[in-house]
Amino acid sequence: MSKEAVEVAPNSKEELQKQYTSFQDILSDEEFDKMAKKHQVESERERKLWLKPFFWQMVFSSATPSARGSLLQMIGFFLGAALLLFPEKKMSSLTKGAVSQHLKGTSWYFFRGVYNYLLVKYENILGSEQKKYLGKFKDVFAIDGSVIALCSRMSKIFASVHEDKASLKLNTKFSIRTGALTKLQVGSGRRHDSKFAFVTQAAGILYIVDLGYWSFGLM
Repeated sequence: MSKEAVEVAPNSKEELQKQYTSFQDILSDEEFDKMAKKHQVESERERKLWLKPFFWQMVFSSATPSARGSLLQMIGFFLGAALLLFPEKKMSSLTKGAVSQHLKGTSWYFFRGVYNYLLVKYENILGSEQKKYLGKFKDVFAIDGSVIALCSRMSKIFASVHEDKASLKLNTKFSIRTGALTKLQVGSGRRHDSKFAFVTQAAGILYIVDLGYWSFGLM
């Protein structure tokens, strides 16, 4: 990782520390450690890529436009922020392979546990007016997709956005109220997210989507 990549991180240590402290008010170190221990994802021995700071840098980078869309940019953001928040670790380099191995070894139950904890936490800190507004909805659906690389021989069936490559796309519709997957669509990796038909004629439904699903027809 080059020195230039590190510079995508915020320059202000005070600003970054303030953000980190604000996040900790919602998900404390104590709760984080408890979930990590429950799902056996935090090693007792010291590692170069340790879970807690890496988790928070993933959160920070998702809210930072300059760190989106590229794993290298996210790594650069992580290194720069880690140097500011955790100087005693003296991290100076990080590879895509290390990130991949770290995520591969982290149980998805841990991320689900954090997600469910935050849902309950946010519900408790919402103001009365916000609760009143959200109470109007009969159900809330989170819509998201994921691309999975396939053998290039399958390119005629599952075309990728990359030439001579193959990939499939999974689009999902998840009910936050019931905690269940209500729709799953499998298509080619080239198929745009906005083609996923998840809106029904039912009234009083809240859909949570990212910009990949935006279209005039949907609006």
